Amino acid sequence: MPEYAPPQPAGMRGEIWIALAVGLIVLCMYPRFLQWGSSRLFHTSFNDYVMPDGTIVPYQQVHDIWPDLGCTLFGLMLVFEGLALALARYRWILWIALAFTILATAYNFAYLIISFGQYGLAIVSALAVAFGGYLTLMHWQLLRQR
Repeated sequence: MPEYAPPQPAGMRGEIWIALAVGLIVLCMYPRFLQWGSSRLFHTSFNDYVMPDGTIVPYQQVHDIWPDLGCTLFGLMLVFEGLALALARYRWILWIALAFTILATAYNFAYLIISFGQYGLAIVSALAVAFGGYLTLMHWQLLRQR
């Protein structure tokens, strides 16, 4: 029998909407990693990088894959967050969302630190760390209440 929690307060609807909307916007702004992943999964074409001399460089060998991964994790984290809050009556969904939030936040924090000296401040990764910290605390409070 699944563990049920009390129904969510009406104030959570706004957080669900914002998390889903911002997550989908981030995924639409940075689609390259998902395009590359789906091309590998479904064996479709993917436009790799072409150097000025005509040399084709695979996407996984270009630096852009790492910030793209961070942006994708951030967008997915927000979408999962919105879904988890909508289904918050199931405790196990909150645990999965918490684990994914910690993973996405840790990746973006590591990328933020590693890339800072070479490329400057990675704005989206910084936002992911800020949102991820807030969401981690919020999940923990929700789980402790139930």
